[in-house]
Amino acid sequence: FNKAKKATTKEFNKAKKETTKGLNVVKKETNKGLQFIKTADIVYCKGDGAYTYFHLKNGVRITTSKNLKEYENKLKDFNFFRSHKSFLLNLAEIKTYIRGDGSHAVMSNGDSVGVSKRRKDMFLSALGGA
Repeated sequence: FNKAKKATTKEFNKAKKETTKGLNVVKKETNKGLQFIKTADIVYCKGDGAYTYFHLKNGVRITTSKNLKEYENKLKDFNFFRSHKSFLLNLAEIKTYIRGDGSHAVMSNGDSVGVSKRRKDMFLSALGGA
């Protein structure tokens, strides 16, 4: 039984590598196994305590039981920016930035997400000095 389990695990890992080769992927554990999310499909992530909600291009929202900080560390090299204590944005999915009090970014799916005053200058720099 252990040999079969090891062989299955090895085959799965090999298939996973071939499937995700060249793609930036976040894995999410589910009660049935693992779910893989391409970073290019993520519009933004919203943190709420110990949970993170992934908002995807196709309109699906995926809930994970890890905090936003864990995903910030995983996604920082893939064009994501922590704009606020509750938001991690895919910079490629920002359509508009609204300045002023309560500044926010409008994402490709139409959602408005906050940009904190403290992080505004770093945010604009990450956007290319907009």
